[in-house]
Amino acid sequence: LYTGYERAELPSVPYAKQILEYVDILVAGRYQQNLRNTSLQWRGSENQEISFLSDRYNQSILLECNQVEINIDEFGSLVTLGYPDDSFG
Repeated sequence: LYTGYERAELPSVPYAKQILEYVDILVAGRYQQNLRNTSLQWRGSENQEISFLSDRYNQSILLECNQVEINIDEFGSLVTLGYPDDSFG
């Protein structure tokens, strides 16, 4: 779950407690361009933090490197997921 909130703000968000009961992995913190790091998994800036909220996953699944996923649909449309660096083109 990408929240867009800092972890400390979550208790004041309506229904956050109920929603978090169903979340395995939480990414908290706002994206900050000046802290951009393309070698982070599941987040784009160094201030964002990952929390494992269930026993389903843990820190061992993190692979900190620049990952970009490109999907091409049957009509030739491209969807890019991830944080490509400037050399991506």
